[in-house]
Amino acid sequence: MLMLGSRVSRGWQVLPRTCTRAFSTSPGNVGNPPSITHGRYRYRYVFAILPAIAFGLGTWQLQRAKWKQNIIQEAKQQVEKDIIQLNSADDVALLSGSSNENDQYKFRRVRLSGRYLGGRPMPVGPRVLNGKGGFYVFSPFVPELTPPPPGGAPVLLINRGWIDKDHVGYLDSPQYAAQQKDRTEIVGLVRTPQERPNTFTPDNQPEKNVWYWIDGPAMAKHTGGRAVPVLLNAITDSSLPPKSKIVPLEVDIEKQFFNNHMTYVATWYSLSALLTGFTWYLVRSPPRL
Repeated sequence: MLMLGSRVSRGWQVLPRTCTRAFSTSPGNVGNPPSITHGRYRYRYVFAILPAIAFGLGTWQLQRAKWKQNIIQEAKQQVEKDIIQLNSADDVALLSGSSNENDQYKFRRVRLSGRYLGGRPMPVGPRVLNGKGGFYVFSPFVPELTPPPPGGAPVLLINRGWIDKDHVGYLDSPQYAAQQKDRTEIVGLVRTPQERPNTFTPDNQPEKNVWYWIDGPAMAKHTGGRAVPVLLNAITDSSLPPKSKIVPLEVDIEKQFFNNHMTYVATWYSLSALLTGFTWYLVRSPPRL
């Protein structure tokens, strides 16, 4: 009887422990009170904000794409207009006026004659053409104007074209220096000075003639102070030999603009769809700890 009572009493001691363990290990209550479980579950709804943010960024890039397409269409219309002949100081003054005044000349083709100034040009880069790294070659140009201005003709900045990085040494050669002495006829595309592309672009170093981006005012000052911040992309340059190492720029307006907005639209909208599915899965599934 004593042994039976002892076993019974031990059984009653075991039963509560088993029941307690079963309760504590029930789904959703492993080591956590119900309040903590539901508190963590509630944070799943925070993910619902992420698809909305991605969708908003995609919509913003779609608006940017439409804005960029409008600019490209306006530029194409400008290129198709008749070529402007630069003959007088007044013509140059119109190009070098305020941004509101010279907007009508942006992306217009102009024809002018004159000579390049001596000295080493300003390589701007790196720039990629057909998968190869290189530089744009900017040179100061003195146009022939009638009548000649009393203080001398202003100096324009001409982007003569692109040169491979392996041929940059050619810009210091006697052959290149000889080309700059001849009278030259140019047909160029009017461009406006550009702003710094982004904060990751290094600073230009004019004292070393190192240029990472096109800074019209600084490049004009670098030429000696006579230059005006007028940029022309040379389409044809009579001083360049047929097989020149400098490749003239094409009149392809599409290539003149960095327009990847539709790629960004697809990226953000796809991310929004993926986040929406992931958020739905989180909300519908039971909480797990």
